[in-house]
Amino acid sequence: MNHEEYKIETPEHVTLRVTLAGLGSRGSALLIDMAGIALMHIGLFAILFFMERNMTEWFITEGNVFYATVLIISFLLNWGYFFFMELLAGGRTLGKMFMGVRVVDDQGGSPTGIQILVRNLLRVIDMLPIYYLLGMIMVFAHPKHKRLGDLMAGTIVVHEGRKKKNHPKIDKEIEKRDLTAIPLSEQSMQMFQKKEWDLLKAYVDRFETLSSSQRSYVTLEVAHILFPKVGMDTKGKTSSDLEDELLKIYLTVRDDWEFHS
Repeated sequence: MNHEEYKIETPEHVTLRVTLAGLGSRGSALLIDMAGIALMHIGLFAILFFMERNMTEWFITEGNVFYATVLIISFLLNWGYFFFMELLAGGRTLGKMFMGVRVVDDQGGSPTGIQILVRNLLRVIDMLPIYYLLGMIMVFAHPKHKRLGDLMAGTIVVHEGRKKKNHPKIDKEIEKRDLTAIPLSEQSMQMFQKKEWDLLKAYVDRFETLSSSQRSYVTLEVAHILFPKVGMDTKGKTSSDLEDELLKIYLTVRDDWEFHS
């Protein structure tokens, strides 16, 4: 259950497809974070040991203040690390960055400070009875892989996917033709699956290398296959019109497919 696709409808009525982060990726991210926190604690106690050995007289009079400060710093390392990392790094900790996952809100946007605070304050419950056992059970059993902190904060953890790619040649052609993305219905987006994307991507990749006659033939063939998927018709359209429509479809779907593929 580590790679389940989930659809989110944003407040702008745009449907996003995300891949939920399951127990494996979330658990691995947590282990990395805990290892980092452990290293920071080792450094803290090394400083404590050094000061205790070299500042004996000071410790006799001010030691209680120092130990209290150490306890506060230790608390902040355990609880503040997750809050401040997710707040400042866009829903990511070091472990999440390494595993390629991040926290988003239920609408797919960046979580607010309050949401991050709530999900991390409730770690104290998710940790029960030992080693995040309650949290692991909830992440495994919940259909959206949410622990209690996620449920109360209205957040989910998702895979980030690959970065978008640049396509300078086809982008120049699209800009020259002054083309823009077209709205597609939810049903059309559902009909447009990976095999359709692979066909469209192959067409676009070869667009600049085809001769005029080859491009006309290939454009017509691709249009006959893809247009019915998105509720469009080839009738009454010239080869140039078909090219424009295919490129518009490409503009509409490419970010989603390249980001999540």
